[in-house]
Amino acid sequence: MNRKTGLIITIVMAVLTLCCSLSCCTGGFSMFAGGDYGDVNIEPYYGAGPCCLSVLVWIIPLLLWFFLVRGKSDEEEIPTYQPPSPPPPAPEEPEEPEEPEEPESPAWPESPDWPEESSEPADYKTVKLDDEGEDF
Repeated sequence: MNRKTGLIITIVMAVLTLCCSLSCCTGGFSMFAGGDYGDVNIEPYYGAGPCCLSVLVWIIPLLLWFFLVRGKSDEEEIPTYQPPSPPPPAPEEPEEPEEPEEPESPAWPESPDWPEESSEPADYKTVKLDDEGEDF
């Protein structure tokens, strides 16, 4: 609560307290002064109680000012909810350098025993196999 809000609450309570205690105080003063209320005769010392009570009630605005306004500055704000801040981003890990890829080796390594390829078609021999997979 800032100073302005506390001061407004104090003034409102002071006005309400004065309005309510005003009738109590005037009645106490009239009894203390020896006023007559029709057929009822009230002793003057009974008027001291309402007067003291109404004066004591006036302390409420002073207490409100003491606790709500005194020592506060105008810059103070009503505390509001602040959402938690997001966590800081994780440090980036250095990327590992990629190893250069080796050229792929052929699936069948070349053998020096193999005959060189020629542009002429090769002679193929047709072989018949029996049921067990052997030559005739």
